[in-house]
Amino acid sequence: MKIYTIPITLCRYLCRHKWLVWVLVIALIFLNIWGKQFFKSYHLYRALRDKNSLLVQHLEASRVHLSQKQHFVRKVETQPSFREKLIREHLGFVKEKEYVIRFLTPESDAANAQQAIHF
Repeated sequence: MKIYTIPITLCRYLCRHKWLVWVLVIALIFLNIWGKQFFKSYHLYRALRDKNSLLVQHLEASRVHLSQKQHFVRKVETQPSFREKLIREHLGFVKEKEYVIRFLTPESDAANAQQAIHF
């Protein structure tokens, strides 16, 4: 029968390295006391980080929309032909000696049909 011996058993190892045992015990106590708070804070951090990324995306979309609106305003301010086109299409204005012919469908209400304004 062969007997195998381990040169350094676990007990001998732990006796020689008591400082390691104390460090592990202190680490477990620390983890037990502050671990729950740390994980709650970490989950809150992740939720706020995700919300922040969504808000950044929304901000970028808003900036693009704002730049489009500013371009439209500059175009209205600087191009008379564009202003005239807008007035004709959206307000229904016509020049003198021009006539607007509108075809009403049976579903449309005659009260909603706007009259052309001459200028």
